[in-house]
Amino acid sequence: MKRITGFLLALTMIFSVFCSVRAENTAGSEDAQLLKGLGIYDSDQISDTITRADFAEIIVRLLGVDESSLPEPQKQVFTDVGLDHPKVKVINYLFQRGVMLGHEDASFKPDNELTCREAAKILVSVLGYTEFSEVNGGYYTGYLLSAENAGILKGVNVGTSDKIDTGNLAIMIVNTMQAPVMTTDYKDGNINISTDKDIIMMEKYLNIGKYNGVVEGYSDTSLESSGTDYGKSNAKIGGVIFRVGEMDLSDWVGMSVTAYYRDNDGEYELVYLKDKKNTVAELSSNDIESATLSEVKYFRSEESSKTSTFKIASDAIFLYNGKRVLMVSKEDLTPAIGSVKLIDNDSDGYAEVVVIKEYKEYAVKTLIAKDETVVTKNNKGTLDLSEDKIRANFFTDGDVADFSAITPKSILNIAKSKDDTDAIWNIYITNEQVEGVVKSFINDEDKSVLLDDGNEYKFSGELVKYIEENKKYNPATDKYEYELEYPTVGNSYTFSLNKDGDVADFEIMSSGRKYAYVVKNWLDDEQENRYIKMFTSAGEMATYKMADKISFNGKKTESANISIDNYQIVVYDINDNEELTKLRTAEDRTSDAMSTVSGDEFAMHYKSTETIKDGAVVYSSMRFYKNFAENYPYYFVNNETICFQVPNDKTKDADYSLLRKL
Repeated sequence: MKRITGFLLALTMIFSVFCSVRAENTAGSEDAQLLKGLGIYDSDQISDTITRADFAEIIVRLLGVDESSLPEPQKQVFTDVGLDHPKVKVINYLFQRGVMLGHEDASFKPDNELTCREAAKILVSVLGYTEFSEVNGGYYTGYLLSAENAGILKGVNVGTSDKIDTGNLAIMIVNTMQAPVMTTDYKDGNINISTDKDIIMMEKYLNIGKYNGVVEGYSDTSLESSGTDYGKSNAKIGGVIFRVGEMDLSDWVGMSVTAYYRDNDGEYELVYLKDKKNTVAELSSNDIESATLSEVKYFRSEESSKTSTFKIASDAIFLYNGKRVLMVSKEDLTPAIGSVKLIDNDSDGYAEVVVIKEYKEYAVKTLIAKDETVVTKNNKGTLDLSEDKIRANFFTDGDVADFSAITPKSILNIAKSKDDTDAIWNIYITNEQVEGVVKSFINDEDKSVLLDDGNEYKFSGELVKYIEENKKYNPATDKYEYELEYPTVGNSYTFSLNKDGDVADFEIMSSGRKYAYVVKNWLDDEQENRYIKMFTSAGEMATYKMADKISFNGKKTESANISIDNYQIVVYDINDNEELTKLRTAEDRTSDAMSTVSGDEFAMHYKSTETIKDGAVVYSSMRFYKNFAENYPYYFVNNETICFQVPNDKTKDADYSLLRKL
């Protein structure tokens, strides 16, 4: 009788069912992602079952074999797998290797759905445990014993006689990849079976290694120092540099991981990362109740006032907007807009790494594309975002972008590191607007509006701060007067949202602007009432009396005291008494060659021309209002553009006309 030595397993008992099926088929999603990353198989629906033929194809990839390199079969092996079967090459190959031998009636049953114990038997055979399994009971008890002892069934949540879903199958495959391979030697009539724990299946067949460590740095973010830069394609994990290719490890810095990699002649290529028992709290600014340098208290949910506490290690490393900082303040841990991520990477109950992201918010007023310069609203000045001024990364909708993604009405959330000499600017561009009628304005600690579509939108902290800081108390009325008024119930507005979906800017929607060309304006004989004569965008010459107080360029003014030049286009409005109540003149931006106009702005470019007509020099001019484009010196005119044709003799009312592009 042959004697087995070297690898001994203690047989205690065999369970026909290792554990019950979970109510939700979420098992193995992380392992399925690993297998997808390795190119072994892709399963978008991890609850689906799998056929024996499909599993044969997976096993061939698991063995590191290229299916295209397999020879064309010359002989039919199984009665139900003909030479024209799409999987015949992989099925015959596994038969020759003794991995999938089929049934006693010489059939393979390729379309049968795979059971858990069938998968266990095949994976045990891949590891080389066939001899041992046969001696200890064969199929299926001996193979299940081997699978249990090799760790193949660890974490599997399905009965061994049941059909296995691809999520639980992913768990079994990944467990197999990390199990030691058994070798069998025949000597002097004996079988010597041995395993080397240092030689695991994925290293032998796939050239995939596994390494545990903390992600210490990626690209220009490092736990070591603010000046360390690994480059876009490198990361440091547990003291070892890995090439990461297109993988983005930004959110992994500071976390303990299992890294799967290929060793390419001493250069380590990262294939996949797996979380290794980190405890992480990623808190938005609204989640944080209070913070000190030793702990952060945060609300457990949006609906709850109950708090939890995350303690911070005394030697914790702090990253602020992508760069390590040696000192932080309590204010840094409670950003107005942003987040705080606390990472306990060694399960001691304390955060070893704290990642702070704080954003400054800007609503775009205009931009100059040529210079990559943005003019912002609410007294926040001009931003020069050109390459020669800053190191900038642009993002929009989660994707890498550039300056061209910025438009008038864009909201910019900018995270800037504290190192002024080598600062990094991460610029998040949001071009999302919502329109609607305000049904109610919630004026509590968190200002918000409820629109007619039933959705509620919270105001960003920076917008509320600007509105509140720029209000003035008027003792005459015993009320506050706002430079920027909160939205009024019943009016329609356009709301621009930031990266978190909060309102960062808003403007009232006009029901249709009225434009006119000013021909004449004057005070009456008593010097009390001002009148204005205009050729309107309705094609009519009209004269209006101004109301005693009108909105002139956005400010309430006594109409008798205003000064307005004739021969220009204006925006106006009148009341039910046919009195002019609003007048706005255009801002002259003729010298601003690459500007754009947004929102309720009203601007003008002036262009004069000189032609020869009948031997004489004729001068004319064009003034472009409102929407001149970035493509200066060109101006775009469509069938919605209102063109006022003004006669040389401006006293001839009948010669004024409107033109439209057909």
